[in-house]
Amino acid sequence: MEVSAQLTGFYRKAGRDKRLRRPHLNLYMALLVQSRGGGAFRVNRKEVMAWARIRSRTTYHRCLRELDRWGYLYYLPSYDPSSKSLVCIRPLSKEGAATETAGDATVMKLGFSWN
Repeated sequence: MEVSAQLTGFYRKAGRDKRLRRPHLNLYMALLVQSRGGGAFRVNRKEVMAWARIRSRTTYHRCLRELDRWGYLYYLPSYDPSSKSLVCIRPLSKEGAATETAGDATVMKLGFSWN
């Protein structure tokens, strides 16, 4: 996934989405940086929270769940303290809608939902 195209798609979609607030935007940008341009990756919560300037774990987890539910990313939480949660940034088209790609089969195998 090309980062500039992803950012363009994200800002177009986010510009029309009245549900998004500052923590959602900051968290998405921090996750995009940590993803290094795409694919599923394990989240370093402390690092992402620092980059996103989110201090509360509750806010962090709420925003991740909402970004997943609203179609910006896939989020598979780990309830094991020794294991990191899994995130995959959804590819966004230039129109800002989530696009289905061949990589979606991999995402589904990892246990992500389409909701």
